Amino acid sequence: MAQALYFIVSGEVIMSQLVYDPVLDKNVNQDVGRRGPGAVLGEVSLLHDIPRPVTATTSSKPLISGSRMSSSSPILANTEFLRLLKDDFNIVLKATVQQQWFEVQRALDMFTYFENWNDMTRRECCILAKMLAFKPDETIRGDGVGNKDYVYFVLKGQCKIIQHLYTTHYTKNGKVHYKIYHPVYGRDKESAITNVHEERVSTSKVQKSAHGELPRFGSADSDEFVPHKTHPLLPPNVELHFMQVCLLNETACFSIGENFVNRRVVAVTNVECLLIPRYWLMQRNIGNIWNRVKQYLNSHIPSANEVHQEFLKGRKWCHHKKETIDALLAKKQSVNHASMWDVPLFIRMNEKIDL
Repeated sequence: MAQALYFIVSGEVIMSQLVYDPVLDKNVNQDVGRRGPGAVLGEVSLLHDIPRPVTATTSSKPLISGSRMSSSSPILANTEFLRLLKDDFNIVLKATVQQQWFEVQRALDMFTYFENWNDMTRRECCILAKMLAFKPDETIRGDGVGNKDYVYFVLKGQCKIIQHLYTTHYTKNGKVHYKIYHPVYGRDKESAITNVHEERVSTSKVQKSAHGELPRFGSADSDEFVPHKTHPLLPPNVELHFMQVCLLNETACFSIGENFVNRRVVAVTNVECLLIPRYWLMQRNIGNIWNRVKQYLNSHIPSANEVHQEFLKGRKWCHHKKETIDALLAKKQSVNHASMWDVPLFIRMNEKIDL
């Protein structure tokens, strides 16, 4: 039985497990992941008094995060651990770790996806999963934020998916026409990023669905300003618009492999999410459930072309509304000398349409 808990201070370890191979008819070592600085090893055995379910082996390749390292000059580093004996663990950390595990297990009980998991699978999930909280208007996933290798399960609150819609415009017969533009990214998407200021977002009406609220676009004449941090370098005639395409409520999930190009997920209210590694979930794809969820999201969340069509409808409606108002005002005699310049600036900015 385990006698100590280990914290990784530096370096990296490879987690492996004995798995039966029906082809070779014997047990073979299978890598189940890597753990880096800050990771904890051995809490399962200490909490449940069982043998260690996985083996941790030190790696000569250090964990690299942030900057890239040249493969021609590898750096070999030792792995350092902080060891906490079982008696000290029981006094200092056991209650805290048990509470964290209880919260993860309670989160798993909220979803029908996990109801057939056995105790061993749940324990493994508690090791790999983590819970994060987000404030309103905070980006959860996308635009270089969040971990693309994790699946996000919404435990509390509401968040929205925003499409980064790139358009080009040209004038024909005195009218402005818009065409969707697909930016071309290089091999390293993050290198083609530049800072920008606030952009206007056209929001849309939504319709409730089982996995949250999926869209039914209406008249997109309600605008709001949402701060945007980054976008790729664009030609001068390309405009960037942010379109809200759907809302995600409790028990919804995302980042499971669905289309996420030029999209971001932003918290509407205080949001809590359970994060589980995608590779680990795919290894437990009972009944092909995760591929079915991915297909469901791809079929119900509008594509960029569908969002662009609704953007055009919104522009046409705003154009028609402005023409109707101007025609009515032209027929009516002016009873005072007020002009458009007497209207507050923020109202004129919200009503202004580039025609």
